[in-house]
Amino acid sequence: MSVRNVYLINLSFGLAGTERRFANIWRTLRTRAKVRPFLVVPDTLAEILYWAKLADRGDDLLWTVPEPAWSRRLSRVPVPRFADAAVSWVRSRAVARRYAPVWEQIRRDRSAVIHVGLNCSALNPPDVPIVYECVDSLLTQLGTRHYVNAAARPSIIHCQTDRIRTSLERRNAYLQPKWTTITSPCYFARYPDEGVTSRRDPMLIAFVGRLAPEKNPLLFVDAIARLREAGLPVRALMLGQGPMVAPIRDRIERLGLSGVIELGFSGIPLARLMESAVYVSLQDGDNYGSQSLLEAMGAGCAIVASDVGETARLVGDAVGLRVRLNISELTAALSSMLRDPGRTAAMGAAASQLARTEYTADTYVAFLESLYELAIEKHSSMAAASASKRATSPVQAKIPA
Repeated sequence: MSVRNVYLINLSFGLAGTERRFANIWRTLRTRAKVRPFLVVPDTLAEILYWAKLADRGDDLLWTVPEPAWSRRLSRVPVPRFADAAVSWVRSRAVARRYAPVWEQIRRDRSAVIHVGLNCSALNPPDVPIVYECVDSLLTQLGTRHYVNAAARPSIIHCQTDRIRTSLERRNAYLQPKWTTITSPCYFARYPDEGVTSRRDPMLIAFVGRLAPEKNPLLFVDAIARLREAGLPVRALMLGQGPMVAPIRDRIERLGLSGVIELGFSGIPLARLMESAVYVSLQDGDNYGSQSLLEAMGAGCAIVASDVGETARLVGDAVGLRVRLNISELTAALSSMLRDPGRTAAMGAAASQLARTEYTADTYVAFLESLYELAIEKHSSMAAASASKRATSPVQAKIPA
């Protein structure tokens, strides 16, 4: 494919899995030199990327969109948990207005391809070849403006799983979409240089990700309490941000686990994952494609994951255990791992090998490059078809009065 300018568009304000993945896609695209990638994000997110060492200040390929001062202040106002979504909605609309110069630059760029992250409902990109992300494992956002916009364009929709792809097509069939949907054949994450280390604590369990109800963090806290009651000297890491930080902290204190569970946030969780023996992922919809889960596997953690969606594609018996979302199954799985550290270490080594050989950045980004080419072909063919239709449309004769 000829060198193209690919604009990776994101509109968010925190460093969760999607943001880390987009930053790592951008970094990997640069090393391959097949396209020229630009990462376009709010300056608020850029500051976090600098801190997490995912980007450098002054980088010509990182474009920052300024968030208004009043919107920044709004983000610091304490609000009830139920109002978090409303604050995010207001902030995203405020910043979206400032993407206009970016759109104008892209319109003038004859080699432009856009890759839009999730969820960018507030944005309305220009008419150029475009790829949209679809990673909604809960299937709750498939009818948003993000996909209504995509349906009206000759776009490529990149779906995380077949389950998501089928649900997206069914939900939006009434729109008679112009898009082509594609399921990703693989996923990837950023892995540490070493996966299996001697500094791993056989009694340390990690939980990393957005602290939100769909991740079931309180179930994790309750399981740690039960393991302690059973006499196991287990400790835990909970690294993340989100609307449930306060209730999680309250539950930890109420159960007397303040010295047992470390609750905090890290933009670079890999070092802590390499200290952990087990990683737990308890998502409601699907664990397949989770950045944090893949990072934990690459770091050499054995896995306990909720048996939902297409999780079994990634978490097989060799790398971990799958459980239903109840306290008894989760506690039993964790107990069996803690009581057999040799087996757990072997699972962690297998997980690291799997992630590093089958879920690599180069394999994934090569697939994305093929999607960019497909987006160019689709956009060109639709434009040619429209031009041909206009040229062959019969001209209505003017009837004299």
